Amino acid sequence: MILLKQLIPVTRSREKVNEGDYSEDNILKPFKGPYVNIGGVEVGLSAKNLSKDKALINKAEHSLYINGYRDFSNIVAVEIFSIDTFKSQQRQGLGTAAMTKIINIAEEEGIVLYLEALPIGDKRMSTRELVNWYTKLGFELLTYGQYPQMIKIPKRRI
Repeated sequence: MILLKQLIPVTRSREKVNEGDYSEDNILKPFKGPYVNIGGVEVGLSAKNLSKDKALINKAEHSLYINGYRDFSNIVAVEIFSIDTFKSQQRQGLGTAAMTKIINIAEEEGIVLYLEALPIGDKRMSTRELVNWYTKLGFELLTYGQYPQMIKIPKRRI
């Protein structure tokens, strides 16, 4: 099992996130709830207001700005707090496939993704391997420490 804190969408709904409605139900609407199963990989999600963490916003400000964000007072994202794969299915690309689907939905919906890479489990990746994996998936490293913080900002705002 890999546990991480992230902001990410998982299963597409036909309705876009309502502009200005930052409730967890509305933010998670494109993913159909807080726990989503993608090809046998269970992904745990929650909504998080990134604007409450001023240090994080300061580190992400440039990337947010060049991607169309002008008001940093209410940056809400989807947090992926866990990715759970059976031991027998680890290191077979299922996590990458699930993350790719989540990232594609986030791009379509214009949702910021955030995570703290925290390796857990018997066949877990090291922190460095997790950071490299997320970087390959398009995440930007904001801080590196016990729990590296990473963010994925959609290419264009909707």
